[in-house]
Amino acid sequence: RRIIDDSLKEVLQKGLSKEEILSTLNYLEFTTRDANFGTTPKGLVYAMSTFTSFLYDETKPFEYLKSLKYFDELRKDIDSNYFNDIIKNDMIDNCHKSYVTLVPSLDCQKKEQERLEFKLKEFKDSLSDNEIENLIVKNKKLREYQQEDESEEALKTMPKLSISDVSENPQKYNLTQIDDKHLISEYFTNGIIYKKYLFKLTNFSNDELQDIKLFAKALALVDTKNHTFRELDTLTKKYTGGITTNINVFAKDDYYQGYFVVSFSYLLSNAKEANELVNDILFNSKFDSISRFKELLSKFKDEIEGSIIGAGHSYASRRLNSYTIESDYYSENISGIRFFDYIKNLNDDFDNLGETKLDFLNHLANKVFTKDSYLTHVTCLKEDLKTDFKYTKEFESLLFSKYESSNKFIFKEEILNEGFMAPIDVNFVACGGKAKGNYNGSIKVINNYLSMAYLWQVVRVKGGAYGCFAKVNDNQGIACVSYRDPNITSTIDAYKGIPSFIEALDLNKRELEEAKIGAIGLLDDSCHVSLKGTRALSLYLVNTNYDEIKKNRLELINATIEDVRANSILYKASLDNNAICVIGNKDKITQNKKLFKTIRNLF
Repeated sequence: RRIIDDSLKEVLQKGLSKEEILSTLNYLEFTTRDANFGTTPKGLVYAMSTFTSFLYDETKPFEYLKSLKYFDELRKDIDSNYFNDIIKNDMIDNCHKSYVTLVPSLDCQKKEQERLEFKLKEFKDSLSDNEIENLIVKNKKLREYQQEDESEEALKTMPKLSISDVSENPQKYNLTQIDDKHLISEYFTNGIIYKKYLFKLTNFSNDELQDIKLFAKALALVDTKNHTFRELDTLTKKYTGGITTNINVFAKDDYYQGYFVVSFSYLLSNAKEANELVNDILFNSKFDSISRFKELLSKFKDEIEGSIIGAGHSYASRRLNSYTIESDYYSENISGIRFFDYIKNLNDDFDNLGETKLDFLNHLANKVFTKDSYLTHVTCLKEDLKTDFKYTKEFESLLFSKYESSNKFIFKEEILNEGFMAPIDVNFVACGGKAKGNYNGSIKVINNYLSMAYLWQVVRVKGGAYGCFAKVNDNQGIACVSYRDPNITSTIDAYKGIPSFIEALDLNKRELEEAKIGAIGLLDDSCHVSLKGTRALSLYLVNTNYDEIKKNRLELINATIEDVRANSILYKASLDNNAICVIGNKDKITQNKKLFKTIRNLF
């Protein structure tokens, strides 16, 4: 509390930086105009925004859609005391504030469980034999109700699409290869350039790839020769819509390739400043502050722990598929539990490892940013590209010569069957793995039906999990995964029942059509213009053309019930790996220890 209060008073005494306020306003205006909501339809986001104002004033439903008009007004306020007064009146001198402290506890879950068991026992003891019997009957009726199918009469009252409403033609993603180094996806972008620099990662070992991932996470968070990391943050907001660096893996069937990807966006009017900023970050970053490095490692560790607790299903399914699929092993090494172990080890043994690792990061740029491994992709209009191209050529002049190394990434196939214990009261349960066979568009139909019917009923409705779904990847990986699941064994039993369920499946015309439309809905999502460019690039890098996509779509649309049932072979092959991975509650995993070859604390 003292740090917060003293910091606010210090800021008020010195005055807020006008440059930082301006850069933040520029960034907020950019993101408002960009309106990038991923695959969520803009209309839905805007409609939800109207509820916020409409709820309190029904004469002003569109008030929060008029946000652009405030930016010029806020820029004028920079020269007044407007922002300083907010700190003084609403934060420092505000009598109506609360301090809430969350205190970590190692036995919190155990105490909660004991309280719950005591409460339930107390309640049961207060009931008569007749009341207990009534509760048993009610629960039995509930289970019967959950297993009942809706009547045809009730289902006919539901509005729905028909398969004839669905186009046979998939969405096209534009991409033109200018030459072997330059690609463009031409779309109207309202004067925004979406640019990517890609560097193929070859000749790197498993450990080196983890170092490169750490390098990617740390870029723009350390000083460069020209700017402090705080200045970089201000300049990034002032001139760009964001700068990200990461390792992306592009996979299809048995092929995969990792790339170091630099992504950034900017208004054409800010092209010079934005490109110079990216050049400074990539080629002039200084990994020389041991204290800053230690701070970042701690930050990264905390971020990944939070991510695992919130999205443990993603970590569990990636780890599971890494047992049998090389591309997932590669991804897991740089984005999964293996990478978390790498970060955690650096944190725990920082005094011995920190300085050596920092020095290694300082020499990575000339191994990664090389001419031979380089590719660039932009999403914009061609006339905008002509204006911007000189900055790309300036970047290319800074690239290093080819990096020679005999190192290579090594895949070790092994069914590990791991239970990772974490301080959570639920589980993320994954089963499956690689399944070679005849994949076609009909698998999307049964995959959607499994997620929305069988797994929904058995694992979510009856089992109490928050969610459960089947995932089929382009690298022939199939995984069944539950989300925030109170169970382990019953969920695995549900997965094992999938092949038999598919073989016995008998959908009528309406049910089959609904399953197809649901699967098509996952393909025909709303797509921001920048994401269209990204998807076009992804298809190019795995050599997938429009004809292949259309063939797969037609297989989906025209699938018969026999086609759908035939996919039971693929699910059986996947589940026959007898591979499981669970991230979850310590007591639950310990109670089911016979399922695992290895059990350990994750953090």
